[in-house]
Amino acid sequence: MGKGTKKSERLFWEVIKEIRSIPKISLFEKYVEKYKEWFMENRWVYGAKLRAVKAMIPTSGRVVEIGVGTGRFAKPLGIKIDVEPSIRMREITQKQGIHVLGYEGERAK
Repeated sequence: MGKGTKKSERLFWEVIKEIRSIPKISLFEKYVEKYKEWFMENRWVYGAKLRAVKAMIPTSGRVVEIGVGTGRFAKPLGIKIDVEPSIRMREITQKQGIHVLGYEGERAK
């Protein structure tokens, strides 16, 4: 292996390390409005996803939605236990009267 190859490999792993250190949740904090717009512009996809999720929810017991986002699914599906790491999305969801727990899985050890 040549010097250039070793240097490239070292640089590659440095970049990977940097990417892994960026909290993934920051993307949802930054693009919350685009997230909401996407669902508005793609209502047919939302409707299909809503029907698919509804078909998978058990008729008894408790349901927890991990990554509730803006509450777009929790509210119509009647999901009462929700988790959302994005503070901005959590605030939107809470304004709809949905109780949301905050948790960042990326930071869990």
